[in-house]
Amino acid sequence: MKNKYVIRLILIGLFIFLLGSSCSNINLNGNSDGQNNEESEISRDESDIIDRGPVKGGILQLFSTYPDTLDPVLTKNTYIQKYAGLVYESMVKLGKDQQAVPWVADDWSVSDDGYTWTFHIREGVNWQDGFPLTAWDVGFTIDTIMSSESDSIYKYNVSNIESYKISDDNTIVITLKKPNSFTAELMTFPIVPKRFFTKSNMNDAYKTKFPPGTGPYSISSYEEETGIVLKASRSWWYKKVSGNQDIPYISEIQIKFFKYSAEKLNVFQMGIVDAVKIDSQHLGKYVYKPDIVIKKYVSNKFDFLALNMSNVYLKNKDVRRAIASAVNRNEIIQSILGGNAVPSDLPIIPGSWIYSYTENAQGNELQDKSREQAGAVSSYGINARLEILVNQENETRVKVAEKISEQLKSIGINCVVKKAEWKEVLNLVRRNKYDIALLGCTVPSIPDISYLYSSWYLPYHVTSSDSVTYNIAGFNNMQINEYINRMFAENNTETRKKLLSDIKGIIDDEVPYIGLYFYCDAMLYDNGVRGNLDPYTWNEYNNVAEWYITGQRESN
Repeated sequence: MKNKYVIRLILIGLFIFLLGSSCSNINLNGNSDGQNNEESEISRDESDIIDRGPVKGGILQLFSTYPDTLDPVLTKNTYIQKYAGLVYESMVKLGKDQQAVPWVADDWSVSDDGYTWTFHIREGVNWQDGFPLTAWDVGFTIDTIMSSESDSIYKYNVSNIESYKISDDNTIVITLKKPNSFTAELMTFPIVPKRFFTKSNMNDAYKTKFPPGTGPYSISSYEEETGIVLKASRSWWYKKVSGNQDIPYISEIQIKFFKYSAEKLNVFQMGIVDAVKIDSQHLGKYVYKPDIVIKKYVSNKFDFLALNMSNVYLKNKDVRRAIASAVNRNEIIQSILGGNAVPSDLPIIPGSWIYSYTENAQGNELQDKSREQAGAVSSYGINARLEILVNQENETRVKVAEKISEQLKSIGINCVVKKAEWKEVLNLVRRNKYDIALLGCTVPSIPDISYLYSSWYLPYHVTSSDSVTYNIAGFNNMQINEYINRMFAENNTETRKKLLSDIKGIIDDEVPYIGLYFYCDAMLYDNGVRGNLDPYTWNEYNNVAEWYITGQRESN
């Protein structure tokens, strides 16, 4: 896969595109990107590739910044977090639709009162050194994450666990602090082997040795200045389950270290790495490149308008409704975001099992109704002026704010755009010194909206670097609070869908926020990387065991 890179260098020069690393927490986001609703593949002429189907062997080269630690539970490096999933597996996987997919745990049940969850560990799952994975390993991992000394990103996943007990080697019983019907979906933290750790080596076990995992790859070597080498596991338990003894096809993964995240596109274009994640604002640069395959997918980055409900004008819901129905999201997506975003009225990722997107009171079909409301709105003195607060560092978001101001003026509501640095935006929002704020956040891996429309239902672990999303608008509705509590306590799927639908009905009527869209992300692959390339926001390296490297490339 090397002889194409000279051509690439001639074409691209020495460009470096600045990218911010994506947030793994549920934070207010001042620097989000843009993208689209469908998963799509954009690949060009592939006639120079001889692809005879899946073949074993080959090396996959991937990008990472220098790791803080190789410990999968404690690392803050988002690249290492993702690669760790190739070695250390979790009890469940999160599917595209946000439902829990059985993995190391093959079954679970919940008590009638919702407080007790029993997980069964799959028989025949062995660590890569041959010892069986047990419920004791799961318990040890939970203890490690919950430890007061731990600043693990997975603390949110286990923050609602009151206690656990091991019934036998394959059964762990978890007791919760409060009912949570999404408990299974939170069991996505990497499991580590208990027997490899003692009190004396807890902080340096990954410096002196590589505790085995249960995944398709194992850590073969680690050089602090250069990278990590993963080797395909010969004893991966999933081979028997899938009936395919040949996976993983790729025999070696080389994770190469670089100082800055901004280097990743440059080194991809130079052929030093074979696959990278990008945001949509860079996507157009690659659409017509014949040696690249692009897969777009909906991200978990959500932008919305917060309406200050203590504002003299905005405390009237007729005014808020008029503003909501005047905002044309599709026009914004097409004219500013290049079609690379998905309209959404709630902070629930499109495709989630619990919610199906349909046009509503914030949709474009109600433009005529908003114009009818404009006369009534004028009587509240809106023509005086409203400000749309936006962070000036994000040029795309500034353009969106200007477009929204334009749209509102068309129905007689005058808005001006107030630009400020992100820290100042947060400060003004916290002090309630704004009218309308254009903000963004990364949504959680479970379909939880409590943080924006009420208060956090689950305990949330906050680190010093977090700007955690909260109920910025100051919205309080007792019925929504009740429905949220019921949704977390209810284990029936259809009932939970109905409860969310009821919540949405109240939100459409009250309009404390105006949902705009989810951006998308994309994975770029060298054209020699083939197989089941199917990334999604919860799993960029989905199906990596079914990827393969084409063995021959004809010269031009």
